[in-house]
Amino acid sequence: MVTIRKGKNFPAMNHNGTCDPFINLSLFPDPQKKYKFKTQIKYKTNNPIFDEPFHFLGITEQDMQRKNVILTAFDYENVNKNQYIGEIHIALKKVNQELRVPRWIPLRKKTGNSKFFNFFNFFIYHTFIMLITI
Repeated sequence: MVTIRKGKNFPAMNHNGTCDPFINLSLFPDPQKKYKFKTQIKYKTNNPIFDEPFHFLGITEQDMQRKNVILTAFDYENVNKNQYIGEIHIALKKVNQELRVPRWIPLRKKTGNSKFFNFFNFFIYHTFIMLITI
């Protein structure tokens, strides 16, 4: 089970200085797309509180060794495409070892078309982090 607790210091994505964040949560690899979830949208906030648990039923010990949980934050847009904020990749094999207590984890943002990730260059001004429990 993964519980998305809350986010802090999400970037202003709307003209009013806030954003409307939600989190997509999935396992990778997951060729059957069996494990895809989404939090509720939290309107007009840069510090969303989600407190939403998600259960991955049927995960084997073998799956724990080779799969990742991917948490992707978006700003909801009613008319246009949702805006990407950042993401976190967590290896399931690290869950029992490192992430049993709530922990703040920085979101990372893709750089261009690269498959690699860099932390935001402007962490000095904004730190986008999420508190999760696994």
